[in-house]
Amino acid sequence: MGAAMAVSLCSVRPEAGSVESSSSSSSTASSRQARGRSAAGTWQWARTAETQRALLDAAREVFVEQGFSAASIAEVVERAGSSVGSLYHHFGGKSELYVALWQEYQQAQEEAAAGAVASAKRAGVTDPFELFTAGARAYLEGSWQHRDLTMLFLSGDTPPGFGVMARTRGHQWISQNDTLLGLSDTSFDRLYATILTQLIGEGAREVAVAKNRQQANRVADAVIEYVKRIMANGPWSPAVKPVRADRADRADRADRSDRPDRAVRGARRASARADSPSD
Repeated sequence: MGAAMAVSLCSVRPEAGSVESSSSSSSTASSRQARGRSAAGTWQWARTAETQRALLDAAREVFVEQGFSAASIAEVVERAGSSVGSLYHHFGGKSELYVALWQEYQQAQEEAAAGAVASAKRAGVTDPFELFTAGARAYLEGSWQHRDLTMLFLSGDTPPGFGVMARTRGHQWISQNDTLLGLSDTSFDRLYATILTQLIGEGAREVAVAKNRQQANRVADAVIEYVKRIMANGPWSPAVKPVRADRADRADRADRSDRPDRAVRGARRASARADSPSD
């Protein structure tokens, strides 16, 4: 019954000139206009994304070849096939282009590391060392794949204020590693996470300057070996002595330091008795 009703309803068509026909025509026209606006918006968005991509790719080439300070906006827009006005419209200037490249690089590195850790967890890995090294290897691999950008951002030739951004991002990496390793909020654990994070960062630099893939792999293996050695005993913490034992130790030291003085006083008293006249 339901199927028959559906067929019946679908079979009904409004007659020409009827209100239903006019309404349907109006609705169709509106739908076409909406689709037209949607298509135009999609085209405009695609063109905007294409322009931004062209400017970023050109900026990457120019910054890597010439350095940030020596790079010119004119060179960037010429290679991008764009205009100075378009560059300022999309990014605001040369510094913003540099930062946009850096943010893309950071996002790619984070996604690679997080993806490797997630994949290891899905495979049943729970050991903190194995999870950390999975993410570290992915990060080092990204440093090799994008070695031109790795060296660009580590060169020191950067826009004003970039150092603050980089340090802030570094602290975020440390915090993420702190969470991954399940560390507590103590100075010693924070130092531990900082050392491991800095090791990966310096390892990335060495991977990026490697002469070939084989050397890059050896450097990455060395970084992981150093990580293994550092993590062998976990974060360091000072030994805490029991209070009573500590007090006894201080009393014993005081007693030992007072012994020479007591001996001297005893000798003086013996000498005084020897010198005094006998009864």
